Amino acid sequence: MEIYQRKADLLIALHKAFHKLVLTEYDNIEDCNLDLWKKKLDENLQVNISFRHFNSPWSANKYIFRPFYKVHESQEFGTFYIEYKSYSGKVSKNIYHNTKNYISDIKRKYNDDNHLIQQELNKLLMPNGRFWVSRQSIFDFYLHTGKRYSNLYKGYATHFNLFEDLKRYSTYLNCLSIWRGDNIFNDLKCGHEKEALLTLSWLMFEQEINYGKPFFQQNTNFIMDNTKGLNYRSRDMLMGFINMFYSDTTLYETYPYWNQSSSGINLYPHFGNRNNVGFINLDKKYKKYFLEFNNDQKYKDVYPFMKVNGYLGKFIKLVNESNQNPYFNNLTL
Repeated sequence: MEIYQRKADLLIALHKAFHKLVLTEYDNIEDCNLDLWKKKLDENLQVNISFRHFNSPWSANKYIFRPFYKVHESQEFGTFYIEYKSYSGKVSKNIYHNTKNYISDIKRKYNDDNHLIQQELNKLLMPNGRFWVSRQSIFDFYLHTGKRYSNLYKGYATHFNLFEDLKRYSTYLNCLSIWRGDNIFNDLKCGHEKEALLTLSWLMFEQEINYGKPFFQQNTNFIMDNTKGLNYRSRDMLMGFINMFYSDTTLYETYPYWNQSSSGINLYPHFGNRNNVGFINLDKKYKKYFLEFNNDQKYKDVYPFMKVNGYLGKFIKLVNESNQNPYFNNLTL
């Protein structure tokens, strides 16, 4: 799990130093003293940090800043960065709107039955009165991959482009090593393979941080719950599609459930409409490539990241010490 522990330690450092920064609004760009903010980061990390300003997602005519941390320099494609967003990203806004729409749906569904309405809506709240989902996306970040994916695949580092990249430059066994958390980068000779696997490692880490069972994570089909016979890890979602692609490319190319661009280009796979298909009811010819990893004997030494070295406790402590998603500050039932 070495590569994931290193990433977690970096994300923790970025969160401690800059969580308040990404939530702070400025009337003028010049009002933010970035030198002071930079000094909040450990000195050995400061050399790789830079900042960019954006229009505030919460207020008109105001600005926010986000840190960009350099994680790789590609001779051919430029700098790879981690952009720490937390609640300032689109994910937190989507979570807020989904919650708001759900509240409206419940009120419409039960119409004038105030008792049932209140009963259902109370499930959304923690004992302290805050919404359970108001802490989701607190560790949201985005991997920028220089010009790699725009030059090679005419797009971004989407799951679809990443799978193509891995198939083209790497092997299934090396993808499996990254999934395990093994640091194999020093053994790789091909720069293209290093960058494809580096991208995979960050996207798998993102799954482990932002999807799972704890209250600050969004739901996933891939959890570890021995009472239900589940022995998954959040990153198994990606590994299942990689397994499918390497094992049966023709079958992978027939997979029907993708979020697509406005021009119909595949971006991110999913498991269909929850009321229609969902992972539980996914066709067995596809599902078997995910079930492969629900094996507590074959992969008993491969853990969900949050079960390693007390990291779950470390992240929960950070959540409890931090503000909630600002979108939820004025949301009531």
